[in-house]
Amino acid sequence: MARKEMTGKPAVLKEVNIGLIKDALLRMGNATRVELCRETGISQPTINVLIKELTEKEIVCSLGAGDSIGGRRAEIYTLNRKRNHSIVIAADQSSFRYCVFDLALNREMEGACARKTEMTYTEQLTELLGTLLAQTDDVTAIAIGVPGAVSSTGQIFAIPQIPEWEQFELQSYLEEQFDLDIVVENDINAVAIGYLKAEQNAGSSVKDLIYFYVGEKGLGAGIMIGGKLHCGCNSFAGEVGYMQVSQDSIELQLSKMCDEERGKLLAKVITNMICVLDPQQIVLGGRVTERMAEQIGKACQESLPLKRMPVFTRILDSSDYYFGGLGTLGQELSNHRIRLQ
Repeated sequence: MARKEMTGKPAVLKEVNIGLIKDALLRMGNATRVELCRETGISQPTINVLIKELTEKEIVCSLGAGDSIGGRRAEIYTLNRKRNHSIVIAADQSSFRYCVFDLALNREMEGACARKTEMTYTEQLTELLGTLLAQTDDVTAIAIGVPGAVSSTGQIFAIPQIPEWEQFELQSYLEEQFDLDIVVENDINAVAIGYLKAEQNAGSSVKDLIYFYVGEKGLGAGIMIGGKLHCGCNSFAGEVGYMQVSQDSIELQLSKMCDEERGKLLAKVITNMICVLDPQQIVLGGRVTERMAEQIGKACQESLPLKRMPVFTRILDSSDYYFGGLGTLGQELSNHRIRLQ
């Protein structure tokens, strides 16, 4: 629905109108000046002036003239997606992996660096971000993945791999250091986001899924409901390793079991999660063998009505989904900034 052009201080109005144009191009992909006028409610003369300025600054670029429907062919414009980059970093106990995405989630740079024991994790992460920012133009967002739970404010907890970050407000710290929009997310949640994004890009209609990651000793889940990550009121949703199926926690039991026993226990956990959340798809990753996946699926079928069974999928490598999820979070932050600029 078109919005009325605002009136007020010229400098403020200009920024607001530029934000409306960027937002429209982000949603539409590309548009003529007439279409932008109709979409934003901004007057034609103002659109003409601002598009000229944005094109000169290479924030917007021309795709040339469109097909003629009678009369002069209208020029088509789009956002210069190379002017909005996001940096994503996946931190774990032994390394930092990184990737630079443009606004269309194309990878422009990626790599990894080993943990430097002479530095703290925070110092090394800060140093790496500084290097990547110096090498990348127009960074609008940063997304950090960590092997621990993360609150809505970016505070990390339950992160035994990196005790230094226990109860650390990593997001606030980095925002103060770099004056950029930053998001910190749990690694398993990021994989769930990335997997769903990839499925939807491939034409899938799935919106509800659970990604189960089975580690050597632990278990975690990323829960997507209605296409959105479900975190819970305390950002603790998905920490299924703490579930009590008998006297001990799931994680403690898994650490003492062989693969066959682990498969039976995981089937109980997944059956319970299906009963509560009724997802369209269950995605298994980590240390789940093909035999374990078959065992889990069969056990769930025996416990649940067949028509209520979700689709089961097993993934061997979650790296692309992990980066894709972090990239999606960075893209959402970039889009938010575009709307506000």
